[in-house]
Amino acid sequence: MLKGLYAAASAMISGVNRQAVLTHNITNLNTAGFKQVMLTMEDWKQTQVSEVTNSSLKTNYPPIFPSLAVQGVTNLGEIGLGVQNPAETYDFSQGALQTTNQPLDMAIQGDGFFKVQTPAGDRYTRDGRFHLDSNHHLVTVDGNFVLDKNGNQITLPDNSNISVKGDGTITAGTQIKAQLSISSFANPKTDLTRDENMFAAVGTPIASTGQVFNNVLEGSNADLTQSMAQMLSIGRSYDAAQQMVTVQDTLLGKSISTLGRYT
Repeated sequence: MLKGLYAAASAMISGVNRQAVLTHNITNLNTAGFKQVMLTMEDWKQTQVSEVTNSSLKTNYPPIFPSLAVQGVTNLGEIGLGVQNPAETYDFSQGALQTTNQPLDMAIQGDGFFKVQTPAGDRYTRDGRFHLDSNHHLVTVDGNFVLDKNGNQITLPDNSNISVKGDGTITAGTQIKAQLSISSFANPKTDLTRDENMFAAVGTPIASTGQVFNNVLEGSNADLTQSMAQMLSIGRSYDAAQQMVTVQDTLLGKSISTLGRYT
């Protein structure tokens, strides 16, 4: 009986975690370069269910059978003990490119990430909302330095007459000023870990085949319709698990009350 109570409670907890992730995705529908977070549920543990058919074993029930091969013990299968949330993953699919007509707004079409310098170390992002700080350094919307292919900060004269080639080369008029560091990863889902709207590298970056554009931004790839449908489904599942907890609690109370009459 307690197994059913724990299983239902674990479904409620996992559902709350999934709702939190979906809320995070919906909140970032308008965040440039945002990659939606994916979180599912999986079995926590499975336990074997056996039936004792040998009358002598029923009389002398051992605490643990060394094997289900014991004569008179039949394996009926397995029963789940609840669910859990595995590690979150990310959807790295391309977001829609949106024209902004701002020369320092940049986007990558295809694979690749802009490399930026933060107080916590180098990070990788698809958010190309760049601007110049007071010292004319190219920085992100959060003030982190955008790095060139040699790992240096990028300095530009001003916002006027800036253009960017597909390989990330930045020119001001006819002068080449820098080339953006555009990094890719063999398997972003395992080689990167999320840090807000950026990622920290776990694996080794490789050359990117993506193309860089300016005057545009990559939109979020979060899907509002899909997220709302999942929220409704999780809500129904939560209600069902909550009702099961109530049923299990009621049955447990009745069992204790009934057994107490014969003690």
